[in-house]
Formats: sequence, structure tokens, C-alpha cells
Amino acid sequence: MPSLIFDTNFLVYAAKYKLFHNLETLGYKFIILDKVIVELERISKNKKKKLQDREAAILAMEIIKKWVKKGEAKYLKTKKNVDEAILDFSKENDVVVATMDSELKKKLKAQNKKVIIVRQKKLIVEEY
Repeated sequence: MPSLIFDTNFLVYAAKYKLFHNLETLGYKFIILDKVIVELERISKNKKKKLQDREAAILAMEIIKKWVKKGEAKYLKTKKNVDEAILDFSKENDVVVATMDSELKKKLKAQNKKVIIVRQKKLIVEEY
């Protein structure tokens, strides 16, 4: 079974549109990068960000903690930035990537990786 690895913006969107339950029904093991948690914390504390985005970042962190506690997710430590770490991990592993980043999607498409995005408040799986 492949794993699902997330970028930060995807988690914010998933929290905003209450899509975490939909993700849980897909049957993937979740992978959370340590740098994603750092970015979510930064968003949650940034007063320049919209309140909705700050609240979504907090909700995403709470759900991630619940997933880890239940054994549905694991943390992955990395020395690289989020996009580089996702690309490197996806080259070596059977993984689906949840992202809203168009540049990252292009690079994953070149690797023939499956990508999950949020469009019109729904999860969309793009296969290449």
C-alpha cells in the first residue's frame, strides 16, 4: 500500500474545507515531514495571515497529532525544504503526494507519481 505525503498548503486547504475525513477513507498510511509542522506553526502564529488560514493550520496540527497517536501517520525528519524532501522521498518510495503547488506537481508528473489536490472543495486524484 502506498503512503500519502503532504505539503503544507494542502493541509491548510484540507482543514479549511473539512476534507480530513475524506483523506482517512482513502486507506493510505500518512507521512508528515517535520518541516511541514514548522510551517504550520509559523502560519498559525502569523498575524498577517487570514484568521481562517491560521485556524486551519491549528486544526491541521491537531489532526496530525491524532493520526500519529492512532498509528495512522508517522513523522519524517529531513534536512531539506519541504518540496525537495517530497521529491527525494517520492523517487525512492511508492508514494502519493498531496499538494497544491503547481511546480511540485509538474516535477511529480515527470516521475509518473499520483497527486491529490483540492479543487472546488473536493479531493481530486491526478494520475500520470
